[in-house]
Amino acid sequence: MKHLSKNTLSEWVKKYPSFEVVGTIKSGKEADVWLVQIKKMQYALKVYDSNAQLSTKGQYTEGQWINESSLRKAVSQKTKVGKSLQQRLWTKREYYLLKKLFGQGAIVPEVFDYTDNAILMQYLGDENGFAPRLVDIELSDVMKTKVLDEIEAGIKLFIDNGIVHGDLSAYNILWWDGKPWVIDFPQAVDIRHNPNWKQFYDRDVQNIKNYLG
Repeated sequence: MKHLSKNTLSEWVKKYPSFEVVGTIKSGKEADVWLVQIKKMQYALKVYDSNAQLSTKGQYTEGQWINESSLRKAVSQKTKVGKSLQQRLWTKREYYLLKKLFGQGAIVPEVFDYTDNAILMQYLGDENGFAPRLVDIELSDVMKTKVLDEIEAGIKLFIDNGIVHGDLSAYNILWWDGKPWVIDFPQAVDIRHNPNWKQFYDRDVQNIKNYLG
């Protein structure tokens, strides 16, 4: 059974003395998601794996986020310092992307706080369990059409804000409260800095159409 690392736990307890871990929501290659509680309110805590090797398809950190050439070199060479810096950048980037999109009314979880390796966000679920993935539920043909329209509208809102998810599928869309919620944005594509954004956009749309169409 996995446990939240002592360093991560102590960091969050320092910020929120009533912080406690309730259980595991999801374990993945890049991050684990934990069900946590603060002042009797439940949240999801996404914690990145320090050894995760994330794709760089949407990354523009070297040119836009890292000013010092020595740090850019550390990231490109995957040194210990570089990996740590990259993790911090991915975490911060996903937090602010979600914050921006939620503020625009996007179908994404609300975020509340972050540290170097974790994001505190809205828990989609209840006392009976967490929200299932879209791939794990069955929808009627009528509902499939409705959900497809909702997700396509969400994708348009993303791009209106300069963002393409870049890895959208039924595996990273949750189903809760009768609607879809898009998650996992750390590798999202910024259309200002990625000349291939249209390719990722088309693939996102096609993935959803193939599943729900």
